[in-house]
Amino acid sequence: MKIWYILFIAVFSIFIFTACTKNDDGFGNSFNTRCDTPDSNIIIICKNEFIPGSLSVRKGTTITWRNKDVVIHTVVADNTISFNSGNIEASGSYLYHTEFTGTFNYHCSIHQETGILVVSP
Repeated sequence: MKIWYILFIAVFSIFIFTACTKNDDGFGNSFNTRCDTPDSNIIIICKNEFIPGSLSVRKGTTITWRNKDVVIHTVVADNTISFNSGNIEASGSYLYHTEFTGTFNYHCSIHQETGILVVSP
């Protein structure tokens, strides 16, 4: 009887510990996902955030957004004309070749994270 009691307490403790240390943020994004600062001209989408939040490049540069989340995201210029990625699946990417100069605020139309792309001549 004593061994069953100890075994029950051990299993129950593991269950409680696992439930209380959930590794996602409620949006299905794993906290184990690495959100390191990406290489130049790459913006990652991680834990419902664009990293870096602001990027400056020269006209003619190709920018890559990489979705490191487990949910779909979008990249849409606030003016809705400059660029619109459509759905970027988990582990997917979106490439945009900069043709115009200016400051472009953008967002994810699903989760509302925001970013800024500055394109100089």
